[in-house]
Amino acid sequence: MKNLFLGLLLVAGWLTTSTSGSAYYDPETGTFLTRDPAGFIDGPNVYTYVRQNPWTKFDPEGLNEVVVSGGIDTTSPKTWGSFFARQLRNRFDFEGMVHDVKWSNFIDAAEANIQNRQKAGDTQKIEWDVQKSTYETRAVADGLSKDAYTKQIEQKAKADSVDLRWYNDSKELIKDINTNEQGKPRQGDEKISDYTQYSHGYPGKMATDYNGGTEQSLTTGDIKAGVQRSAFQDKSTSELYPCNSASMVNKESVKEMWQATTGSTTAGVVGRMDYASDSRHPAPTAAGAHWDPAPPNAPPQKNL
Repeated sequence: MKNLFLGLLLVAGWLTTSTSGSAYYDPETGTFLTRDPAGFIDGPNVYTYVRQNPWTKFDPEGLNEVVVSGGIDTTSPKTWGSFFARQLRNRFDFEGMVHDVKWSNFIDAAEANIQNRQKAGDTQKIEWDVQKSTYETRAVADGLSKDAYTKQIEQKAKADSVDLRWYNDSKELIKDINTNEQGKPRQGDEKISDYTQYSHGYPGKMATDYNGGTEQSLTTGDIKAGVQRSAFQDKSTSELYPCNSASMVNKESVKEMWQATTGSTTAGVVGRMDYASDSRHPAPTAAGAHWDPAPPNAPPQKNL
């Protein structure tokens, strides 16, 4: 009976991946014989297995998710003028107005994504990439210290036990996508299994930051030239929440280019996303906007 029990634990503890082979698990000590390739996601002991709870949790594939929170409007809503002026801005510059009255929309959405996966029992490593400079500039514009918002983001990352990485422009974001935290090409279980991005967007590009009407963007050309397919696991998935990530321009879209470049099954948005109604669960607005295709467990379309 003891041998059967140990045999069941051995099966439960066999880690296999399509990219890095296997790691062996010792059923008598309840630990890996080698370090968990996902690092400290299960706590300070990198030789434990699924937080020492193999009966209700398992880690069969060594998954690694990357969640991106893009930059925000660096001007304070206090400077946006009268109600009439704000409505004009909403009409002609809707990206900044609708999304960024609340500074933390892209942060809230990312945090909800992370927490939902953890509540579901996912044990994959999560890397959280956040654009830094616009949050610093916006904090000052809002009358706070420069690090007021970045400190809150750091606290959230610590509370959710995720690896926080900062970037400032599209080149740095591409580097983070392609490399691990040591700046080396992703290998094995470091490769991305799930990619999610929350940011501003336009047909043909996803804004990596937003500075009151000027922004740097990750264009379809940047994706094709810079993002490396080798950074993604086989059968990876991507969800692109920026507005118009699946809208066509010059016969191509960000979503199509992303999928062709990374090999990742990708969902994007035709039209606009709404963060104002519920920043933790953004969804397409009603005016013809929709997912293409709808990702699993996507929030329903909003009627504005």
